[in-house]
Amino acid sequence: MSNFLKYKNTRLKALYNVERLKADKLKEILADDLAGLFTHATEICETHNALSYKVDFDGETLFLKSYKPATKLRRSIREHFSPSCFDSFQAAFELEEKEIPTPTALLAVHIPEIKKQILVTDFCQDTTSMDMAMGNDSAFDTVQIGALLAEHLVRFHMAGFYSRHLRSANIIISKAADKLWFIDLDKMGHNWYLPKTSTFTSTVSRAGFEFFFLLSDAAADAWLKQCFTSALEAGLFTKDSEAAFLDAVKKDLYKRRFHTKESLTNPANIRQDD
Repeated sequence: MSNFLKYKNTRLKALYNVERLKADKLKEILADDLAGLFTHATEICETHNALSYKVDFDGETLFLKSYKPATKLRRSIREHFSPSCFDSFQAAFELEEKEIPTPTALLAVHIPEIKKQILVTDFCQDTTSMDMAMGNDSAFDTVQIGALLAEHLVRFHMAGFYSRHLRSANIIISKAADKLWFIDLDKMGHNWYLPKTSTFTSTVSRAGFEFFFLLSDAAADAWLKQCFTSALEAGLFTKDSEAAFLDAVKKDLYKRRFHTKESLTNPANIRQDD
């Protein structure tokens, strides 16, 4: 990950993509707490922990995420020393190195004094989140995109990654339903002991939580079988373990549904605050 560098002054710290941002352009962007970026920003959504913007800057269309200050003391202390924007920035580089699709990270900025965090990446045009695409009212072919999601979850797992913040809202898909990207995985970890089926079970349940209970029983089982088939082809399971896999994922999903603060009423606005 030698293609990003650190920048620091008395007020802020930043990580930036040296292939896309030169020193003079970086200083221009950072001036006045990134006021220049926000001048060209259009808000596109608000979630539990952030505001997201589409930014037209210097001839490029960018995605900007402005994190809300943490409200809990423990999380506030953690964010001071290990900002989520830096975690997301570094995760994007790690995903790209393993050829896992994710928008290219350009800049992450932390201003401790005012508890401000900014993440800037490339903007993926004409997309929707996976939870919306797999919902009951979706115009997408859920069999087609379910297979695409299953394939990429296996790729994500076999590359050695897992994330406590992996959700279908953190996966976006093109309107043509032929591409998807993992975004904003600020709590991404590494599983060095592959294959580890329990970790994959957790990855599937996390990725499917927002839409699984909106599907019919038949459609939900069909998607889990797509995940199993993709994992089987990758050598993660044996043929006789399908029933055990489906049962394990369902148990994990029901556990998340009834034993967490997550809600199905407005899942796009919910994020675990661990």
